[in-house]
Amino acid sequence: ARDSFWRKAAWSLPRRVPRRLQLYILRRVRQPNAPFLHHAAAQALAILGPDGKAAVPALAQALRDNRREVRWDAGVALGRIGEESVPELINLLGDKDPEVRLVAAFALTAAGAAAKAAVPALTQRLNDESEPVRDASARALGQIGVSAVPALIHVIEHGKGLARQRAARALMPIFPARRLAGPALLAMAQDEEPASRRQAIETLGAIHATDEAVIRAIAFALKDIDPEVRLAAAKALGELSWKAQPAVPALAQSLQDEAAAVREASAGTLGRIGRLAQSAIPELTRLAQDKEEFVRLAALGALDKIELPTNAARAGDLKQ
Repeated sequence: ARDSFWRKAAWSLPRRVPRRLQLYILRRVRQPNAPFLHHAAAQALAILGPDGKAAVPALAQALRDNRREVRWDAGVALGRIGEESVPELINLLGDKDPEVRLVAAFALTAAGAAAKAAVPALTQRLNDESEPVRDASARALGQIGVSAVPALIHVIEHGKGLARQRAARALMPIFPARRLAGPALLAMAQDEEPASRRQAIETLGAIHATDEAVIRAIAFALKDIDPEVRLAAAKALGELSWKAQPAVPALAQSLQDEAAAVREASAGTLGRIGRLAQSAIPELTRLAQDKEEFVRLAALGALDKIELPTNAARAGDLKQ
């Protein structure tokens, strides 16, 4: 739908024109409505989903429209249509306009596993000059799932800096990736950049990698020179719950960390480990006197979860 030049020109006349002319325009010239029609049509196609596949070429053209709202409406519809729109979206990922690339990556995120053909193109966008495009591409790869794992591991093993970090982040929602990605992430945990080490640790925790080598590496990261890495390590061990029991000595030592956030996270993780963390009770008891209130509360909460019940309660448990 297009509004004629004269219709748009008539409705854009300034208010200072004579009142009589204004009334004439209102009565004789229909209001421009193409933007409304574009929005409504895109919404309808989004509702149709895969049944709207015949509109993919028109939607791809609309995604290059100079009006931002039209672009995003078209992107939503393309994403809902799914697999049939993927070839066009792959082409749009190479557009010179960063917002077009961003909307294309967003649409591929909505397409999810159906967008597996876009994995190579999205992997390239992890190095895009636009940060929003890089982030959106990583999210899309994460939503595609298992099909994206080999490409993401390749970037983790051979990439650097932000691309490597985003590839590791994209693995976080892909649970089956833990066995395949473990070795690459362990190597990344030794990266010279603190941000890369932190992301590797966070991803290992998120995918619940519980191998002995992984727990040992995360526990070692509790001594990292960067406080953000130490914090990530304490939280990642918390994701593993009682399976992080081998790291209890390292966590107990982290209760003395100079960073209050690390002390708090370490206490919280010991609480998640539960009774298997009894050896940390003395340090937690000391931490309950910490100068920071939120740290004291974390220590007390951990002690409640770790400490053994009273003798009477234990006797009752034995009878049961």
